[in-house]
Amino acid sequence: LHVRSRRQRQMCIRDSSGIDAVFTSISAVCVTGLSTLDTPVVFSGFGQFVLLVLIQIGGLGIMTFATAAAVYFGQRLGVKQEKMAAELIGSSQARQDLKGALSTVLGVTFLTELVGALCLWPLFVQSGDGVGQGLWRAVFTSISAFCNAGFALQSDSLVSYQEQPLVLLVISAVIVIGSLGPMVVVGLPWLRRQGRLHARLVVVVTAVLLVVPAFLWMAIEGDASLDGLGTVDAITNSWFQSVTLRTAGFNSVDLAQTHPSTWTMMVVVMFVGGSPLSLIHISEPTRRRGIS
Repeated sequence: LHVRSRRQRQMCIRDSSGIDAVFTSISAVCVTGLSTLDTPVVFSGFGQFVLLVLIQIGGLGIMTFATAAAVYFGQRLGVKQEKMAAELIGSSQARQDLKGALSTVLGVTFLTELVGALCLWPLFVQSGDGVGQGLWRAVFTSISAFCNAGFALQSDSLVSYQEQPLVLLVISAVIVIGSLGPMVVVGLPWLRRQGRLHARLVVVVTAVLLVVPAFLWMAIEGDASLDGLGTVDAITNSWFQSVTLRTAGFNSVDLAQTHPSTWTMMVVVMFVGGSPLSLIHISEPTRRRGIS
């Protein structure tokens, strides 16, 4: 999956330019997943690390990091700045519990990424990676999935793992948690009796937007992108494509083989996007007021 000849890498680097690097950096910070470069071929280990840092900063949002630094180092924010930061991360307490809300966002983020990486690590090693390479691939994939960035350390995204359901299920779980958003995750109705209306709406709508496209993908793509896969793999890939469509940008099947009717469904699902308080929207510099 990851072995590339030195000659092939040198050719790719020679063909790339500064504008490609700038574009990839902006894409990483904006967690769009778009790239004109082949990430595992062009970028060295250090380059991949820098890309991952940009993804993490973009996923959480520069304002979230800046606010966290100010709060944890004892600097006092103005009333407007605190109110804006609270709204940005989805805290209904505004100034009263900004530090607690920040701890929740950072805690859910890093815990989910850690658990995802630990689950993926043995699966990647089992797939042929060395222990070190498998760990790095697991960490990179988990963070990219939680931030819904869509960057992968495989040239074909996740097509290489289309017959490994555990890999796809772990990544899809990390994507879903990231797309819901930390504040929604901790406020799920079955975790707290008084679940917020926003959390309830997000969970219900998310469930519908995951299940319906999965069934449609399975029904439409049986003789196209899912052709040749067994029943379990076909179901898993349909589910994964439904999960990744809205925000994540990964793919476990060859999208060039999909039916035109599937393209329409994909556009609709992508247009809907993620939860207003998810990692995708936390990274936006706009102010969003949650429904309380």
